[in-house]
Amino acid sequence: MCRALVYMIFLLGAVGSGKSLFSQSDPDPPTVAHFQSLWGNLRSDIQSAEVRFRVYYSVKPKSQCDEQRINELIDQYELNKSTSRVEEFLKDFSGSDKLTAPTRIHHQDDDRTRQEFGQSIYIEDSDYFMIRKDANRQIAAYFRGGATIGIPRLEQIRKIPKSDYTPQSILKSGTIATLTSDSTLSIRGEELPVHTEYMCDWDSGIPVHFRRLVRGSLFSENRLFNLTEYVGDVTFPQCAMEVSYTQGPGIPLVQQLTLYVVDDAQFNVQVSDDLFVMSKPVGMTVLDYRIPDSVKDLGVESEEVDDIRKILPVTSQALPAIVAGEWTMRRRLFFFLNGVVLFGFSVWLWKRAVRTK
Repeated sequence: MCRALVYMIFLLGAVGSGKSLFSQSDPDPPTVAHFQSLWGNLRSDIQSAEVRFRVYYSVKPKSQCDEQRINELIDQYELNKSTSRVEEFLKDFSGSDKLTAPTRIHHQDDDRTRQEFGQSIYIEDSDYFMIRKDANRQIAAYFRGGATIGIPRLEQIRKIPKSDYTPQSILKSGTIATLTSDSTLSIRGEELPVHTEYMCDWDSGIPVHFRRLVRGSLFSENRLFNLTEYVGDVTFPQCAMEVSYTQGPGIPLVQQLTLYVVDDAQFNVQVSDDLFVMSKPVGMTVLDYRIPDSVKDLGVESEEVDDIRKILPVTSQALPAIVAGEWTMRRRLFFFLNGVVLFGFSVWLWKRAVRTK
């Protein structure tokens, strides 16, 4: 359970500000400023995008596999040069020749996202998250942030350090600089030592390799392969890998990996507003999930709707996107406070009546 909690926090990128585990001399300020400037630009260089990519989720190894073996497979199948042998790499790693991943067509414009793959369409705008599943003839509508599922975003493929990250040491070797930091993370009263390493391309600032160690043992890593400059003056990897490792005595072994493969991309291009509108053909059900614990069928199966946001009831639009348990707690608190107010008002009326007599 403890490990699960740690892993969830790490997936969200939380390393924790913590305290330094040991004293280190401050890295050269101009070097720190060099990377912080590059990272600042990278956080805002993608205004819009049209990307086709595949995601091979949670692929498990066929046998015991450590970091050294992963490095050998990466070199053997030349992932640093091309994505043409990705499936060979996955087959060797997993022992399965049946791994497939549908091409995702990803459109992005500021805070709006549309993603299509298979018979599914996902659209997220500033207010809503909508899912259309043609296979079961349904559309689900949530407030943004209110769904328990999501879609892979470009920030998951090209991860950039957070704005408050400051390295404790920097070592430059050729075109790569390794930035490290040490901290502690408190889980259930236990202080866990955490060591992070960003290996960044000097010119672009992009972390091509990120390693996170807990108690001195490799916990997870992220790798980017074949950085490419695409249309729109954006440098982006052709392939990205996330690897998680087992924790315990002995050498950390690969638990699973997820591989992102970019087939085509262009950035900062004109994206039509129509792409971020969810339409509904005749015969498709619309389910309103915006109020937790109260899923509502809008009863428009026989209608054709050009934009389902137009038919979402106004009464639920003012409600915040909160999880079911939180909503239940707030509802109980509301009724409790309402009862307190009514009781107080009744006492005031009774005292007033007594004084009048």
